[in-house]
Amino acid sequence: MENKTVIMLCPTFRQAMYEWKRLAELPLWAKVNKPQLTLTSIFGNTWKFVVETEGQRGLRGYHGEIISIDDLWRNNK
Repeated sequence: MENKTVIMLCPTFRQAMYEWKRLAELPLWAKVNKPQLTLTSIFGNTWKFVVETEGQRGLRGYHGEIISIDDLWRNNK
């Protein structure tokens, strides 16, 4: 199984922190890194929360699936 990086793109830092905290409470994370807003699951996948205003700098070096948090919530309604 391949370890994957999933980038969650949030419009504001406040929303990125809120979503990160909400998911960090779940018991399926092997590593929780608050300064970098990353969550590493017990399966090896990494979720990184990035703010849209960071631009390309926030996404540099990550080759993974990019998901907009707005699209995620819009599709789940």
